[in-house]
Amino acid sequence: MADPTVIDDERSALLFAQHRPTGDEEQLLTASSSSSVLSSTTKKRSERSLPVKALCGILFLACIQPLGFELIFPFINQMIVENGIVTDPERVGFYSGVIESVFAVMSFISIMPCTYMSDHFGRKPVILVGTMGLALSIGLFGVAKSYWFMIATRCIGGTLGGTWTAIKVMLAETVDKSHQGIAFSGFIIAYRMGQIIGQPMGGLLSHPEKNFSLFDTPFWHEYPFALPCFIASAFAVFAVIFAYFALEETLPARRTKKAASIYGTVTPTSELGEPVCAAPLKRGRPSIRSVLTRQVVAAFLSSSLLALSSEAMFAVYSLFAFTPILSGGLGLNEAQIGTQLGLRSLNSVLVILTYPPIERRLGTLRTYQLCTTFWPLAVMFFPLLNVLARRGWVGTWAFDAVVGMFFTVWSFGGHAFTGISIIINDSAPSAEALSLINGIAQMATTLSFALAPACTTSLFAFSIKHENILNGNLIWAVLLVIGLIATVQSLGLKEVTHDWREDAKNREREEETSQAPVS
Repeated sequence: MADPTVIDDERSALLFAQHRPTGDEEQLLTASSSSSVLSSTTKKRSERSLPVKALCGILFLACIQPLGFELIFPFINQMIVENGIVTDPERVGFYSGVIESVFAVMSFISIMPCTYMSDHFGRKPVILVGTMGLALSIGLFGVAKSYWFMIATRCIGGTLGGTWTAIKVMLAETVDKSHQGIAFSGFIIAYRMGQIIGQPMGGLLSHPEKNFSLFDTPFWHEYPFALPCFIASAFAVFAVIFAYFALEETLPARRTKKAASIYGTVTPTSELGEPVCAAPLKRGRPSIRSVLTRQVVAAFLSSSLLALSSEAMFAVYSLFAFTPILSGGLGLNEAQIGTQLGLRSLNSVLVILTYPPIERRLGTLRTYQLCTTFWPLAVMFFPLLNVLARRGWVGTWAFDAVVGMFFTVWSFGGHAFTGISIIINDSAPSAEALSLINGIAQMATTLSFALAPACTTSLFAFSIKHENILNGNLIWAVLLVIGLIATVQSLGLKEVTHDWREDAKNREREEETSQAPVS
């Protein structure tokens, strides 16, 4: 459809063809035209709606990370035993913790390189290549028979999992501030959906040769844990295909180049008729030191403590559920563990729907501070569940009700991830610093993810071996202290008043004005 401004200009040219404007008149007409274009662009920005197509692509990709990271949790302990790595179930904690941690360790190492690449090559290509690599690592893990090959495949997935930061940055660049509550709630829901799909799938589809006659073949007997890994790998490939068509590049430098190309061959001229270059302003990447304000550092620390509390609980729960009741656990098999973890994720999705109205009422910061109080409360359910299991409550409606209460408290604590993501993004001093800040924040978070599984599973094994220390409850005392520290630290955070999005919009308007077509 033709631009109304262009049509009006053409009509004016026909109606006043006999009159050639003077130099002063030409400048006035040029200024008016530029002002009209800028006003139209500004109006469109102010009326910007939620970009549903791009958001769906980002959220689909967000599902893949938990598939790759947490798919193995329901069966990893059994896989270690069946592969002959250990024979004593009480010794499996250390080995499973290392496999779970190595993914996060490699992600930690690769975050900053992936962040720099996304700033240079663009968000989209880095994200798509990383997700394809993650698909490869998931598939290979399913056919791993040795401990070192299991670790190697997790290293591949973790290295390419560093693109997670680019996904979060792309989300922040795709939506404006008025929509970020909904967008980041959706981001957490997408993550939970990955868990809902991945964790039960990992538990229920292990050993398909025992449950489905179709899979009663030598291959599935040899690789009983391959089916859930192959299906998760296929999910990742499909997500890449969908995202390729749904996403547009959001890197500010790339958007500026695209906007500049709209004006094509039109070249502004000076009063002497000489061409004037209106190249976009080049803004360098800020230094790490310049972005580490007190507000940003406090947000990083809070994010790290939150991740440490969350990942410690998640990693130890699978081992806690697998451990025999008399040794301090619940004595569940991999299918039961996968089902429980899937139900927990489903509970989280239902609970996360309450985040937007709570945030509107309390604000982002107060909502975050409130949600951190649920983490120490959730820790107290672990020893309670073991006490009930020792009394024979497992399988009763009362026991299931207590488990449901535990998952609900745990899920309300998960609200804090939405809040801290928004707080970190809002703390960025500029649009150019957004990627760097998210990269550093993801490194701090991933470091917690890397340390938590190995440390907490080893501490759990130590606790049940030394029942003389707090009656075997040392692990829960440590997790309780970590949760309390995270809660107290969150109270020191301050409201963010500066909005880097408005600064970015103002700069883009200035650049568009300097590049506007001249008649």
